[in-house]
Amino acid sequence: MRIPLLALLLVSLSCAAAGRVTDFHSDIRIARSGELAVTERFTLEAQGTQVKREFPLHAPLRIERVTRNGAPEPYAVERLGDATRVRIGSADATLPPGPHTYEIAYRAGRQLGFFDEHDELYWPVNGYGWALAFDRITAEVHLPQQIAASLVRAEAYTGMQGARGRSYAVFVRDGGAAFRSTRVFQPREGMTVLVAFPKGLVDEPGRTQRVLWFLGDHRAVAVGMAGAVLLFCFLYWCWSTGRKAAGSILAGLAAAIGILFAMHRLGAPAAVSIAVGGVMALTLLLFMRWMLRRSSESVAGERVAGPVEDTGEARR
Repeated sequence: MRIPLLALLLVSLSCAAAGRVTDFHSDIRIARSGELAVTERFTLEAQGTQVKREFPLHAPLRIERVTRNGAPEPYAVERLGDATRVRIGSADATLPPGPHTYEIAYRAGRQLGFFDEHDELYWPVNGYGWALAFDRITAEVHLPQQIAASLVRAEAYTGMQGARGRSYAVFVRDGGAAFRSTRVFQPREGMTVLVAFPKGLVDEPGRTQRVLWFLGDHRAVAVGMAGAVLLFCFLYWCWSTGRKAAGSILAGLAAAIGILFAMHRLGAPAAVSIAVGGVMALTLLLFMRWMLRRSSESVAGERVAGPVEDTGEARR
């Protein structure tokens, strides 16, 4: 089963006292393009400062609005290595005791699985990182078209992340499905829903689009690969045009260092940087070998030719 990137979604609450989420509802609408329009509405009883919501960095999420008790709530988006954190509320303001109802609306792309006979949404409704208990969790999934309920397959998994509990009720209807938890969820427990539907309702991305998504998600890898190719082309050009070995090697070494620095700034994993650095080092070593061989062959050729005889014809 394909697990989308958003299955790693983490949610945490910063609060000064223990509390609980009394109600959590997620409305998920699937567009023809495959993009999800998600609106989450949850009520929590706690006293603290901020709600922190974390998403994987490479998942294309766009926050549209955040409200608390019906009024716009300030929020800030932060990057934390491989995650994006949405910090809701003001750091210097403390929430008064009592219930607070939040609403978060955002869009998420590339969260669908495409298979030979069907497509599906696999979606963690409330995440697994909450330090609070949940009294009630509900979710409703809307498909792009009003197809018959008999063509929709819906199920869910409950409990800790990776568990396959069945503490839920599901209601399949024309064009979608609704889910409801049937027990209280303890901290770090959640509900993940799966809705399968016939192919053709959503536009499946082609191979080119998938490659572009991969390069966009892994910009450091793309920079490293492109840099290694350009470095090889540059060194080959230097070799084929008879450039001086020392200057060419120094220029190539400087380019390699610049590429590795750019990868570091883009957050490339250490293993990827080491692999790209190894490829570029091997390229430089081969170039040095070629240049030394050509230099030795040139010197040997001059020795074989010997000195030019000074004749009278030459002086005339």
